[in-house]
Amino acid sequence: MNPVNGKVLVEFGKRDLLIQVLENETQRWITINGQFTHSIMLKQQPEQVVLSSTQYLLGSLLFQQAPSKALVLGLGGGDLLRFYQHHFPQCRLDVVEKHAAVIRLARQYFGVGETAMTRLYYRDALTFMRESKLNYDVIYIDIADGDDMLPELFQHQFYQDCLAALTETGVIALNLITSDLTMVDNLLVKLHYIFQRQMLCYTVPQHANLIVLAFVSTPACLTKTGLIALAEQLAKQYQLPMTAIVNQIFAQNQRRGLFTSALDFG
Repeated sequence: MNPVNGKVLVEFGKRDLLIQVLENETQRWITINGQFTHSIMLKQQPEQVVLSSTQYLLGSLLFQQAPSKALVLGLGGGDLLRFYQHHFPQCRLDVVEKHAAVIRLARQYFGVGETAMTRLYYRDALTFMRESKLNYDVIYIDIADGDDMLPELFQHQFYQDCLAALTETGVIALNLITSDLTMVDNLLVKLHYIFQRQMLCYTVPQHANLIVLAFVSTPACLTKTGLIALAEQLAKQYQLPMTAIVNQIFAQNQRRGLFTSALDFG
């Protein structure tokens, strides 16, 4: 649920893009064009992930429980950065953001900062991935332009570069937000080819987001019993709706076909 009754702290925009930072007594958040909420921070628990799409993006933890190297493409208000800095302080975390204004907002209003294990890059995602020589256990792709992903993020080469930057047990977690179903279908075809159909897709309830997890190699735990047991543990540890995520995974990935996973479920 999106926050309500907020006071505007700052706003800026150009052309048809208006970015606002708002707050109430308990929360601070970013909106795009007055309607699309892209980050939410609890003032008393800034490490807690509140936004549903970001919670479901962290379904990656079901398959990569102890990442030592992580990459976040798209800073927003720093929800994933704060989560990782709190729960995985020994993880090397790289965060890429191409808008200087977003970086300034995140630093000033959302407690975003670099540490010995966290680096923030002022770059665009495509260039960063093309030039990267590093390898990651997980790559989060959460980049939006209002209520859509940027068109360049539908390019085949970008995901080839992501695959090349993953470790042998690596996973990408993609927050796919677009109203163009043809573009979604075309992207899923590309991902199936690049990752040899080792993918899971699941929707975020009551939202238009589709989460895609794509794996370099087959994950070890794919039985429903095993994943539910793990989900219950992770839900308590991170205050995330992990059991609901597992239910979405099994409800939406057991049928075989072009847009379903090649992974085996027990």
